[in-house]
Amino acid sequence: MAYLVRFVINLFRSLLLPLWLIRRRSWGRGEPRWIRVDVSPRIVAFSGGRSPLQRLTAGAREHGIGSLDRLRALTDEAARDPKVRGLLVTLPPLEAGWATCESLRELIAQLRAANKQVVCYLPQGGGNKELYVALAADSVYVAPYASFGPLGLAVSPLYFRPLLDRLGIRVEALASGEYKSAAEPGLRENMSDAAREQLDALLAARQVALTAALQQRGLSAEEVSQLFARSLILADDALASRIVDGVVYEDELPATLRARGGAPALEEDDTADEPLPAARYLRLKRKLWLPLAPAGSIAIVPLHGMITGEVPGGLSSGLKESTLAPLLRGLAKDPGVRAIVLHIDSPGGSALASEQMHHDIKQLARKKPVIACFGEVAASGGYYLACACNKIVAHDLCTTGSIGVVMAKVDAHDFVARLGLRPQFLRTADSADMLSPTRSLSDREQTLLSGHVVQLYQRFLAVVAEGRGCTIEQVDSVARGRVWTGSAAKEHGLVDAIGSMERALSEARALVPELSSAERAALRPRVFRVKSGRGLGLPGLVLGSWLTQQLQQLAGLTSLSREAALYYAPLTPDD
Repeated sequence: MAYLVRFVINLFRSLLLPLWLIRRRSWGRGEPRWIRVDVSPRIVAFSGGRSPLQRLTAGAREHGIGSLDRLRALTDEAARDPKVRGLLVTLPPLEAGWATCESLRELIAQLRAANKQVVCYLPQGGGNKELYVALAADSVYVAPYASFGPLGLAVSPLYFRPLLDRLGIRVEALASGEYKSAAEPGLRENMSDAAREQLDALLAARQVALTAALQQRGLSAEEVSQLFARSLILADDALASRIVDGVVYEDELPATLRARGGAPALEEDDTADEPLPAARYLRLKRKLWLPLAPAGSIAIVPLHGMITGEVPGGLSSGLKESTLAPLLRGLAKDPGVRAIVLHIDSPGGSALASEQMHHDIKQLARKKPVIACFGEVAASGGYYLACACNKIVAHDLCTTGSIGVVMAKVDAHDFVARLGLRPQFLRTADSADMLSPTRSLSDREQTLLSGHVVQLYQRFLAVVAEGRGCTIEQVDSVARGRVWTGSAAKEHGLVDAIGSMERALSEARALVPELSSAERAALRPRVFRVKSGRGLGLPGLVLGSWLTQQLQQLAGLTSLSREAALYYAPLTPDD
């Protein structure tokens, strides 16, 4: 049936052949041209992957390319096109993590390796991330009176124990290691030494990467230190400091690019050689006919968001085993899918759901190669899933690890009393209501739950040891809830390779059996999305988005639900 559908589509497309030939011939005339890429502020891993809330809040202000997969398609096409001189990349203030910024730098490096010029233009200046990305280009230009800064990284999680004390609310938490500090803001008035240690390490890794990018511009270590000491740098100062190559208005860019090619500057009314928009270029290079018998593929499955258990009524959002399992079983049976890459971007979630999904992925890996590719965060439950894969690929600056368990419960009985409420307890067993927020845990219940945490932690250690081929003692030495950057995780044996999706696809191709090198190279990536269950509506989406953000930024408090969902929440600073 698929062949017939493609045949019919090709018949209709054949009617457009004359126009297609004219368009291709017009592109082939004249000197090589520049392609203009307007990067969207919010960048997602895959096109079409934004939630309704993200699309609503993005609004009309986002134009251009906003997904890494489309940027990769553009980069691949431009790199092999002799009619492309280079790319003009316009960078706005980015709402992206450091791993995404690493991916952008890698794409720029690929273009430069293909002898294409890359020019970055920052119309609004930028901060640490914008500068980090732009410095990968051949040249950097900035708008007059724009600025860079504040340079340097910081994180300031809020500790709210004093507020809870005033309200008459306590947090009762049990954790499997000193670094598993997700509930710490509600337990303490200040940061523990362990939490400070791991946050300092994360910040230091990003600082090292930014410093290295600046030094690639020819700045000495002393000059870089002076820049960080100044913190805020205006456009003219950035030019004098060799951070940028020019200060120009946006309408002056075409003439600037033409001058880079050795040709005279454009006249004011000459727009024939202005950079071609990326979207138009991709349409221009689109193939007319679909292949009737497409080659095999590598399935890419995005696993993004919190890992949640099943909730009565089906109102929970996030990653659920009930929606992932059918997709994985289908991929196992699909003869056209030769390998699978799981793109994991999750801070974790329910212990039970993580265990069930790990089992499903492990079953799939017995039939076909499965590679884990980490996004911004693949920690706790997110890392739990990756341990079932044949190999793990991670960005240098992603956040991973957090091998541990934390259980937290709110005790609001004093707060309830202050409101004049008097809960009455009827129970058929002493601990039937131990999860109630209107009473405290007894000593026996704390011991009971503590044993449960230990049991789950031992299971977590066993899963990692089996997946990584090491002993439980070796895992425990790098576990206890600690988070790592991707590069540090590789040093400790928690990941296999450093890289982005391209590296993950390469690893997947290498593991496909009984294919020649040419046949492996012909395998094309294809995205398969996990179907989401019923949503919570707009208010629920807003609340859920806010809560997830708080978890990721502050390693905030999580609750013990009716199903005893233990949240593996990592510390992920917003710097």
